[in-house]
Amino acid sequence: MAILKKRVNASLSLANDALTLKEPRNNAYRLIPKSKIYLIVELSFLQLFISWEQFLEETFVRYMCGSITSNGYSPKRFVQPRTYEHALGIIMQGRPYVDWTKLDEVITKAELYFEKGEPFANTLRNASAQLEDMKILRNRIAHRSKYSEAKFQALVRQKMGYNPRGIVPGKFLLEKIPSGNTRTVLQEYGDMLLALGNFIVR
Repeated sequence: MAILKKRVNASLSLANDALTLKEPRNNAYRLIPKSKIYLIVELSFLQLFISWEQFLEETFVRYMCGSITSNGYSPKRFVQPRTYEHALGIIMQGRPYVDWTKLDEVITKAELYFEKGEPFANTLRNASAQLEDMKILRNRIAHRSKYSEAKFQALVRQKMGYNPRGIVPGKFLLEKIPSGNTRTVLQEYGDMLLALGNFIVR
């Protein structure tokens, strides 16, 4: 959990730093253009997203191996892998990697290897809508397809009530929704992932 918190804070710090970065322009140091700010914010979001995937994989595999949290929690498991690599191989089931963004598959695996799928199943179900929104943003940043753009625009419309002209993921992540909120969308995602992490690492 400490590693997830460190990674989340680093991602949010990068986004905050982008707002005050300056570059030499016209014989003076001026704030970087908004287009560059948005690119940096998108990079910070990708780091945030990857950190969550890494956390899920690491905690899932370690629980399979019988790891115990600092509070003494360890889920009841139905498998006894010999090593970390053995556990990872069981999860991958012959595939080259596990897609931790496919929540239904992750929950199915959790219910297969742990009693009642805990501590993953209920935590992921309860946050499925927000995690799917994050996946839409990830896909829009990583892929320039019409499909990813349409999904992103639908997300913006759902959250903001309309589609601002020229909206990009970086700008959306800096919005404060609902109006008057003190935190940006990016900060809220970071806080949510830390809260989910605390449910998993009990």
